[in-house]
Amino acid sequence: MELDDLKYDWEILNKQLEKEAVLNTLIVNKIIEQKYYSDLKKIILPELLGSAICILSAVYLVVNLNKLDTIFFKLTGIVAILILIVLPILSVMSLQKFKFMENLTDPIVEMLAKFSSQKKQFYKFQRLNLTLSSLLLVCTIILMSKLFSTNNSMAYKYYWIYSFSAGYIFLLFSSKWVMRYYNKSLNKTEALLNGLDS
Repeated sequence: MELDDLKYDWEILNKQLEKEAVLNTLIVNKIIEQKYYSDLKKIILPELLGSAICILSAVYLVVNLNKLDTIFFKLTGIVAILILIVLPILSVMSLQKFKFMENLTDPIVEMLAKFSSQKKQFYKFQRLNLTLSSLLLVCTIILMSKLFSTNNSMAYKYYWIYSFSAGYIFLLFSSKWVMRYYNKSLNKTEALLNGLDS
């Protein structure tokens, strides 16, 4: 009788340990997933904010398209609207690449390979975004001379010299700062995945 009781107690204890092991694994996976997405939120939130600004700017240009009276300004406005629509699409596409944490039971080598591939894709999208941003800067400076000038004072050569110089200097420094910030966040996320191996 004591042997049966001992056997029964042993089975109950064994089942409890199995449940705790599964529960611990789920808790650890949840913590890792939260850390993964908290690091990526540092990229996601600025990208979403930038996308919202692009969409609002596109709406503003569509509403004010009738103020652009020459074909040159209308074409510049249309190009700017198209760029302002494409930029958020590229941004969302680049961010969707990082949504793969559904299955943490995959081998770490596969997860790292997948993350590395997604990181390369993200950087390709960011380079394309920077190229389109440079073109958008040109369109914006041209359109500002038409939409926001009350007289022809903006048509002077100083406007063009200073606006292009300041615009490209700002674009250069801000893009370098953003890429450094994104690199830091992605490297932290990659380090988190590397830490799973140990």
